Amino acid sequence: MGGARLKGDIQANNLVVNADGASFVTLTGAAPQIEVNANGASNADLSGLVAANAGVNADGASTISVLVNGVLNVSAKVHLPSITLAMQKSACNLVSEGSTLEQK
Repeated sequence: MGGARLKGDIQANNLVVNADGASFVTLTGAAPQIEVNANGASNADLSGLVAANAGVNADGASTISVLVNGVLNVSAKVHLPSITLAMQKSACNLVSEGSTLEQK
């Protein structure tokens, strides 16, 4: 997405968000399955989007916020990615290489 800005409410079966560069993504709504890939200095705020299961990949100085009710798989590496996890009874698989992972 480059330096794009995206904001909206969405209902989807499978949602894939790719945020690169200095992109800002803010989504609300619901999706049973989401995948979020954030690179560079991007910000993906999906904390208002309820997901059953999610895959989250953060790289660079990116920031990702998600709300997951099921299984969450996280991969964060390089520099200072920050991932905020809001979970309810979730199974979580975290892989971190020098990253900040915070559960709320």
